[in-house]
Amino acid sequence: MKITNKNGIPDPIYRAIKSGWYSGDGAKHFCSVTELLKPEKIFILERRYKEQITQEASDLIWSLMGSAMHRVLEASEPKSTLNEERLFATVNGKIISGGIDLFEDGIISDFK
Repeated sequence: MKITNKNGIPDPIYRAIKSGWYSGDGAKHFCSVTELLKPEKIFILERRYKEQITQEASDLIWSLMGSAMHRVLEASEPKSTLNEERLFATVNGKIISGGIDLFEDGIISDFK
């Protein structure tokens, strides 16, 4: 996916958005749990036309802010918790991944 900056957000923010901060980027998997939740047609079309899709950086600022919040929360967690971990499972011969935000006292939390 190509990320544009037609709205002229500051370069440091634009670079941060383009930097691939999502924990699932580059993961060796068929898809993520989040992708499985998408409608089938969207899932297929996004994969088929990935290189042709463009997205405006200014539309991704809240996503970047959410990722920054995840980093802050991760840094503040005690070592006894499992946080910001990507897990993998093989289902019908396909590797599926999912990122958990926090696992503490037997409870999985997903911060949105």
